[in-house]
Amino acid sequence: MGMSVSNLKTAVQFFALFVVGLLLVTKPALAQETKAPQETKAAEETKAAEETKDAKEEEEPLLTIGSKAPNIDVEHWLSDNDGAFEHVTTLESVKVYVIEFWATWCGPCITSMPHLAELQAEYSDSVQFVSVSREDLDKVNKFLERDVRGGEEDQTYADLTSTYCLTTDPDGSVREDYFLAAGRTGIPCAFIVGKTGLIEWIGHPIRMDEALEKIVNDDWDRDAFKVEYKEQRIQEEIALKSRMAMRKVAREIMPKMQELIKAEEYQELTDYLSVKLEDEAYAGVQGMVTRLKVYAMLLGNLDGAGEEFAQYLESSSDNTGDVKSVLSLVLRAHMKNGVDAEVLATGLKSAAAIAAADPENPSSLATYARFLQIDNKLEKAIEVQEVAVEKAGSRAPAFKKFLNELKEELHGEAEEQPNEADAESGEADAKSSEAE
Repeated sequence: MGMSVSNLKTAVQFFALFVVGLLLVTKPALAQETKAPQETKAAEETKAAEETKDAKEEEEPLLTIGSKAPNIDVEHWLSDNDGAFEHVTTLESVKVYVIEFWATWCGPCITSMPHLAELQAEYSDSVQFVSVSREDLDKVNKFLERDVRGGEEDQTYADLTSTYCLTTDPDGSVREDYFLAAGRTGIPCAFIVGKTGLIEWIGHPIRMDEALEKIVNDDWDRDAFKVEYKEQRIQEEIALKSRMAMRKVAREIMPKMQELIKAEEYQELTDYLSVKLEDEAYAGVQGMVTRLKVYAMLLGNLDGAGEEFAQYLESSSDNTGDVKSVLSLVLRAHMKNGVDAEVLATGLKSAAAIAAADPENPSSLATYARFLQIDNKLEKAIEVQEVAVEKAGSRAPAFKKFLNELKEELHGEAEEQPNEADAESGEADAKSSEAE
């Protein structure tokens, strides 16, 4: 049976978006350097950063843990908690600063804003947060006028960020002195400057709570983190090379994939991807191509789809990110055209295992809840999703929306299938993130 025009259009769109997502899920992380609708500009920034990084691959970054923090020269200060914070240029040696880089087009940056506001309120007397974009002032001001997605009624992003220092520096001087000097390639990215005026920590702002608390309380082991950070950077180099290889593959195979999906030629698409798997040029990205093949087979309900899916799960059992990615594809294929009950049962078992192994990860819990919903175990799904909301922190609104859908469905008020736009309320975080 063919797919409806609506579902077919969605399938084509999703396949394109999914390949982009695959480029960002080589390692669970939460930052990005590209995001629609400004994809061209974002890609140029990523490419420039990566080229700079490649040229200096053997060199130590100019700025790292223990380096003297540069002073800042920000052009436009858009908020300062009603004058509570100075428009600093020279960083005081007795104070802690968080210098964070963001952009209006960066989803994870926007997701991090409530968390930054909470931390600024918590450390109002001891820490100054300075978030720095390099976009033009008009663009940032237009963004600030928007309502906060999932926020309080009539709350704008200007309201949300008013408690800390939101800025933009179009000439990019602060970005150059911090972000580029440290060899970073993805935003959001935060630098914690300690009371000594030295860089104490670098990373995604969502992950800085423990480090910030210890730095404020003079209980931070900078030397130990410096060793840890160096190892992180080695892994980031590996992930970066993998993403670049995936981008190359995506550019080569995407047009053909979209053409075949539009024509509903799923067997031909599967054969096409099978040939690519035998091509030595694709040896480094076989996992990505295999996931696409599994999805094509599931979307077309082809013979052997269940076996191919099970084999992929077995071969990827040590890579949670890959398993979660393919599980999201099962959910998508099921919503579009229905999936064999055996495939769903296998997916449910795998999702349960991931949730049990990583009970603090809201996206893992949300994926499990999705499979429970399909299996008509709504009470259990609600129980799991409630925990996901609890663990999500500032990202809770996206998870809470699905929780409300489950509760409505339990009382017979919801549609039988989940809302496709939010089918991956947790997975969206992983796909929109940078493998730092």
